[in-house]
Amino acid sequence: MKKYEPDNLNAGYAEFLTSVDTTPGVILARIAICLVSLLIIIFSMRATLNTMPAVSFFLLVAILFVTYFVLRYTKVEYEYIIATGEFELSRILAERTRKVYLTFKTADIESVSEGIDASAPAPLFFTCKKNDKFAYTIVYSSNGVKKSLVISAPPKTVQCLKYYCSRVFKTAE
Repeated sequence: MKKYEPDNLNAGYAEFLTSVDTTPGVILARIAICLVSLLIIIFSMRATLNTMPAVSFFLLVAILFVTYFVLRYTKVEYEYIIATGEFELSRILAERTRKVYLTFKTADIESVSEGIDASAPAPLFFTCKKNDKFAYTIVYSSNGVKKSLVISAPPKTVQCLKYYCSRVFKTAE
């Protein structure tokens, strides 16, 4: 009888949460939202402060509240779970709203390579920062179409990927 080995108990399960780089478009959108909010506050204060102070206070609070929540929804994180031969990627907005973004069988994985693989089919879908030291590129098939996914894969995730995909695992030379 084999001795109990704790490392093999969870060899087929991994999960990881990672945030992505903020793109220039998102930064511009954040700036635009703040500027529009500031302009609305200035004009509403000018129009209502002398005549209706309670309304101007309510408008100020409402605009700041809406701006805060809109800005929060520009923060994106991804969480992936590898379990029971399946890879599930969830997109998390504002640290609250979670939606399953994609799911595929680990049997559909055609290659797993360390780092960002330039030979992977374009476009690469990044679920981590582009300078992540744990970056791995996964090429998989979905309805006969090859797709590429770049994930942050710490040692536990690499172990899990090797458990399911040892036949297609490539390491950097």
